[in-house]
Amino acid sequence: MRCHYEVLGLEMECEQASIKTAYFKLAMKWHPDKNIGNEAEAEMKFKEINEAYEILSDPQERAWYDSHRDQILRGGDGTEGDFDSGFNVWPYFSRSCFQGFGDNEGGFYKIYAFVFKNLNDEDMQAATEKNPYSLPPFGHSGSDWKDVNSFYLSWCDFASRKSFSWADKYKTSDGPNRQIRRIIEKENKKERDKIKKAYNELVRRLVKQVKMSDPRVKAQLILQQQKAEEKAKQDELDKIQKAERLKELREQQKKQWEEEAKQKEEEEGEGEGGSHESSQESINLPLHNTNTDY
Repeated sequence: MRCHYEVLGLEMECEQASIKTAYFKLAMKWHPDKNIGNEAEAEMKFKEINEAYEILSDPQERAWYDSHRDQILRGGDGTEGDFDSGFNVWPYFSRSCFQGFGDNEGGFYKIYAFVFKNLNDEDMQAATEKNPYSLPPFGHSGSDWKDVNSFYLSWCDFASRKSFSWADKYKTSDGPNRQIRRIIEKENKKERDKIKKAYNELVRRLVKQVKMSDPRVKAQLILQQQKAEEKAKQDELDKIQKAERLKELREQQKKQWEEEAKQKEEEEGEGEGGSHESSQESINLPLHNTNTDY
């Protein structure tokens, strides 16, 4: 495995902006579509370039890589700081540990199913509870999203049940009295907790990196985005239809009011006309002679 900075032709002290520039330049050069007749080498280079950019373009991922670069490059050779003789996860931080995203031997799913099975088995053996729980398996390319999601939810919060007693600095039995032995136990616990924290972080980092590469996760993100877009379109359509229904209702109500007003006006007009005719009739009635001849 090559250093990510070496892949992009950069120094470790480079500015963040130069990472993007170097990536685009190399990605254009080594894109398989632009290397007809040299596809095999181009695919390998292109994969390497993308992996380097994926890590270094994220400031937090870059900081973690910088502080663990030596262990990752040597693949954890068993020297101090490699968490005793447990399962060595360092080689699996590189995409060069697998070939393609298949379920075949050496493929992405086969390799990481093996990795997480070993990590889980180790932790199960170290568990002190009567019925130790087992973390979800990595699965395969056709795993249901519910199972994939369950795997990442569980492993992203990985907390080892190992004792890390090998990290003890002193032997408790060497303490000449109870007070000294308590001090020794306290110092040993501090060292164990420190190593345990580093180990938990290492496994969680591996899980995070695997998740970034997992085609199942990428497919789910695309599906979720499509659903979100469809929902947004449906919400907009519902909004338009609601506005149209409201407009139609208002127009119907306005028309009803106008008809009622017109009807009332006609009724009032008829009432006034009838009253006027009655008055005219009484005015036109012949006057009766009130004088009586005797």
